[in-house]
Amino acid sequence: IRTDFGQCRSSRKCRGRVPIRFRKGWNIFNDIASTGSVPMNPESVFDRAQDADIWIIKYNQPNDLTYKQLAQDYPNYTRMKSFKEENVYGCNGAHSRLFDETAFHPDWLLKEYIKIFHPVYLPDYNLRYFQRIEN
Repeated sequence: IRTDFGQCRSSRKCRGRVPIRFRKGWNIFNDIASTGSVPMNPESVFDRAQDADIWIIKYNQPNDLTYKQLAQDYPNYTRMKSFKEENVYGCNGAHSRLFDETAFHPDWLLKEYIKIFHPVYLPDYNLRYFQRIEN
């Protein structure tokens, strides 16, 4: 499983984040040394993520992200495996308390990832921060 969600390399840099590798995932941006957000153009995201099983997106806008909007933003996104299989999850920072709460409750974030990556282990858990992107 590949995602574009941040990877922690030391406990000092991991406050409120749970490394993808602990959840049997693979961060396709692991080679980037930054500990913060790194702006990327759509072509770079597509090149790295076109074969990803799951795509996790953090964004901030008034309305929830849709597949239609992703396709309008960059038509090649429609060629991504996760897009075609409708395995794209988003967290809208405009409506979510992800950043406020998970710094103090990393276990809540871990539950989110487990539900996304391995839903069979938490069948009754409802996602709190992320949601599957709608058509």
